[in-house]
Amino acid sequence: MQKISSWNELLKLVSEFRNKGCFINNFYPNESEMTVWIENGELFTESIGEYAYFFVHKTEIANFIYFFVKDLADIKIGLPQIRDELQTAVVAFDYICKDDEERKNIETVALSCGFKLRASLRRMSFVLKENFFEDEQEITFPVLEDVDTLLEMFNLAFDPVSERIPARERLKEYIEQKSILVCKKPGRIAGFAVVEIQKKNMYLKHLLTASDFRRQGIAEKLLKKAFFLSRGCVRFILWVINSNEPAINLYKKFGYKFEALSNYTYVSNG
Repeated sequence: MQKISSWNELLKLVSEFRNKGCFINNFYPNESEMTVWIENGELFTESIGEYAYFFVHKTEIANFIYFFVKDLADIKIGLPQIRDELQTAVVAFDYICKDDEERKNIETVALSCGFKLRASLRRMSFVLKENFFEDEQEITFPVLEDVDTLLEMFNLAFDPVSERIPARERLKEYIEQKSILVCKKPGRIAGFAVVEIQKKNMYLKHLLTASDFRRQGIAEKLLKKAFFLSRGCVRFILWVINSNEPAINLYKKFGYKFEALSNYTYVSNG
């Protein structure tokens, strides 16, 4: 495997793969996130055959596989080879499907390669013509000293494979960029929300209320503050675990609706 040394190198590779007609992929470049991977020496690439190209993000939790291929058969050839080369406890990949037929096709490939379904998420979104939310004074921003507490809360509440817990360095970036909102109670962080704004889109990356502070309206306040700070955004997007009914009901209350897209995470040996 070849280590990726820069963001520009990564973009060049992605452009080359697409120029070769490799449009079946599960890799969506995000500069702020993937620059951290590159700086930490965690992102690698490898080609298999003529039209199968893979990226691997190596982490302590799992090794995540991404691909650019012309045909699903290329995934079937490449996945076992990359997995065996990694020789780690957990190897994972995910894939966004638009319909049930696409899901069945990718599931057939995954099962044939020794991967099993770990989790499925649905995308929800809505379009807001006018931001009518007022500021929530109780919701503030964390400081860098809160990073360990936030990371501990992430580790307790989220699946590190399917919900992608951010690395410590990434959490620090979120704090510095004021992309994390928190509700602080005496001596505690009772809840937090991670928000990314890209042009006119607001992405809710994570939302959590600590277990002993639930049913106190904290999640609603975090969302309202996020919407208030996202004035100027038009579209609001998130992914939610299919089985998380309380979260789904909360998002629907604020106007989110399901889209056709679903994201399926598959693991080997996990």
